Amino acid sequence: MGHVMRCLALAEAWKDFEGKPFFLMADHLPGFETSLNKNGFTCRYLSSTPGSDEDAKETIAAAHAVDAEWIVIDGYQFGGRYQDLIKRAGFTLLVIDDYGHADHYSADIILNQNVYAEKSIYQNIRSDTGLLLGTRYALLRKEFQKWADWKREVPVTAGKILVTLGGSDPDNVTQVVIDALKQIKGKKPEVIIVAGAANPHIKTIKESVKGYPFFSLQENVDSMPELMAWADIAISAGGSTCWELAFMGLPNLIIVIAENQQPIADTLDTSGIAVYLGTHTTVSPEKICATLAPLLDDHQKRVSMGRKARNLVNGRGARCVVIRMHKQDFMVRPVTPDDCHQLFIWANDPNVRSSSFHPESIPWDIHVDWFNRKISDPGCSIFIMTTRSGQPVGQIRFDKTGNTAEVDISIDEDFRGCGMGSYLIELGVRQFTKRKTDIEIHARVKKENTSSARAFLNAGFKLSESEKEYGFEVLHVTWRAHD
Repeated sequence: MGHVMRCLALAEAWKDFEGKPFFLMADHLPGFETSLNKNGFTCRYLSSTPGSDEDAKETIAAAHAVDAEWIVIDGYQFGGRYQDLIKRAGFTLLVIDDYGHADHYSADIILNQNVYAEKSIYQNIRSDTGLLLGTRYALLRKEFQKWADWKREVPVTAGKILVTLGGSDPDNVTQVVIDALKQIKGKKPEVIIVAGAANPHIKTIKESVKGYPFFSLQENVDSMPELMAWADIAISAGGSTCWELAFMGLPNLIIVIAENQQPIADTLDTSGIAVYLGTHTTVSPEKICATLAPLLDDHQKRVSMGRKARNLVNGRGARCVVIRMHKQDFMVRPVTPDDCHQLFIWANDPNVRSSSFHPESIPWDIHVDWFNRKISDPGCSIFIMTTRSGQPVGQIRFDKTGNTAEVDISIDEDFRGCGMGSYLIELGVRQFTKRKTDIEIHARVKKENTSSARAFLNAGFKLSESEKEYGFEVLHVTWRAHD
């Protein structure tokens, strides 16, 4: 169910870019078609064994039928041969992966949204395969977006607990948690238990909480952000829900209910973002109670866990993945007089000003005078990056003196955090250096502006030195044509 829900998040983002997603699935999942219909998506079901050659042929035929641009696959049965068949059919392929299960990868993009994801997992891949690794690409559904600026208030004593053990919970780990919560001494916390549509133990759970007024059972929930905002602590499985909880800044106790969740639980526990309780076969009500009870009164620890969690996931992962899928559709063009106002908006963006050596806002008349001087200056080149439809993405400016140039960039707020800075630099440098064989390009970035520094380094710039400028620690990065 977790795999399906993260695909749903990606489909929502694809739709926001005026795309039309289609689902092709092996299994009928209770309640899921309702979610699809609500979003206006359609679904077909496979008649072949998942991951087989027949599956690949059926998938290729279905993709041809809807004139698909991309095929996205998510599941541990999709090995290297399956990917080869998709690619030989001429499709662009995205593989959503968790631990490098395939013997080789033929995908155009591999997405691993997990906190432990790193390049070393993927040794046998194509030289041009794009790797989207880490929680910056965590696929959160659209319903979480409106909570991006929400701030959690952490009570001195936690009194609200959310229990969510996945869409099915076949081993009824929920019952173990219920037994633990019944053992808590003193004032009982309020508890909301979320049971997924595929949970086969609903009747047993209902009987177990009957007569306990502090328990509330909710089925087929379609408002998870609201429940996560309500809670002070969560008890969850170690799957994709962890990224949702992290985005909401909710301290979390994790029970591993599937083998692939173990690295997530271990890493989040080690980094102080969550507490790992154990696997579903080893955890006991006594262990859960003994861990949870002191956390209810440990205000400082819950504040720390929530802050670290919130810094882990920014909620823009699905949009960033779609932006990278559309990467070939982005272009740069020379600036025109009509771009004056857009550059004014970018120049006065609060994040741009805070990263500048002169953080004061820029008045309109000063900007217009600067803009007119720049576009008439033969030593200045400004390029605008846009989408295929013309939506402005960012700007890059080169101020040339002799054989050297200083570069300045800014990215529109809607496209930040998605790796577009380095791509803008790559395209801008390529455009600027046409027929220039001996040029050196320099950029100076505040040391604290790690995202901008990373963008330049990823685009092929080299760190040359660190220096002081305008009272700030500054990183000096350089690009040379002969390099």
